[in-house]
Amino acid sequence: VDSYTEKRAAKFRQTNKNAYLQVTPRTLLAIIRLAQAMARLHFRSNVRKDDIDEALRLMDSCRSTIISETVQVNGKSEGIEVDAKQYDPTSDIFKIIKGLFRKYKTSTLKMSLVEKEVRTNGFAELELEICLTDYINACALEYDAEKKEISYLA
Repeated sequence: VDSYTEKRAAKFRQTNKNAYLQVTPRTLLAIIRLAQAMARLHFRSNVRKDDIDEALRLMDSCRSTIISETVQVNGKSEGIEVDAKQYDPTSDIFKIIKGLFRKYKTSTLKMSLVEKEVRTNGFAELELEICLTDYINACALEYDAEKKEISYLA
């Protein structure tokens, strides 16, 4: 509840009267439900502080993905400033890789092709390695024995 009241007070201090992301009682209810869901995921009947922290982190993460938008208000275009989307090369690289799987209609790609396409799109080799590690750990991709090909598992 303290985190909720802090967030609500921060929103009232903002000078932007047209704030798109309101912190309302419904927000508090969403945080409570997320925390309860986290507890259930861990087969607990009581919500712990770390469940609440994770619920707050999830809410903040959701908000950070919203970018500035233009909406129609009374027939006029109005710009609304909200949190800028965080740069996430891992997701962008995975979209490139998924696009290659679709383009070639295959479930296996040569690493040389993937590396070339990722470099062409302006990403570093280290960013590709981080992406592959994350998605291999998530069981969405896998290397062959020599790490010369990757397969799409999902």
